[in-house]
Amino acid sequence: CNAYDKDLGSEPFLCGDSAPRCPMEYSCQHDPVSGMDVCVKGNGAGSGEVQCTDDSAIEPNETIAMATPTSTDAMKSFQKTGLAICPVDDKDTFAIALSKINEGIDVTITFDASGVALQAAILNAGGVPISETAPGTDAGTAHAAASNLPNGDYFVQVFGPRRSLADVNNYSVAITITGP
Repeated sequence: CNAYDKDLGSEPFLCGDSAPRCPMEYSCQHDPVSGMDVCVKGNGAGSGEVQCTDDSAIEPNETIAMATPTSTDAMKSFQKTGLAICPVDDKDTFAIALSKINEGIDVTITFDASGVALQAAILNAGGVPISETAPGTDAGTAHAAASNLPNGDYFVQVFGPRRSLADVNNYSVAITITGP
């Protein structure tokens, strides 16, 4: 590394106190392990292995209050590709309205199998998980389902394990309303 080299390496270093908090080509991310804000090269993948997809069109959607709307009530299915859990503390939340009793929600996420395994949960209107993903039959997938639900509002939330800055991945989601 020399004073004129824009590449400061892939190892994270502390963010500055004022803007710009990081040099060009680096972004300031919160590290859940250390609890500190660090500059990370690229789009937030500390190891540089995953280039995060830009899903800023649906952000922010970390909470049920900010959930991305879906067309599941009318269409009974919703699919979206080009999504990312990035930075590491990102969560993507999708709103679902069930208009009939005894309907169910089926969700499958597909992610890069060479990256960190992502997870999803089906949440009730209060944000409490009623079903969580189990690993899918194929590497890079996870599936959750809840059936015979009362009508009302529900949410699907996708997230990563949040252990280190490298716990990011790209994914797609498929949500289907089943039954009654």
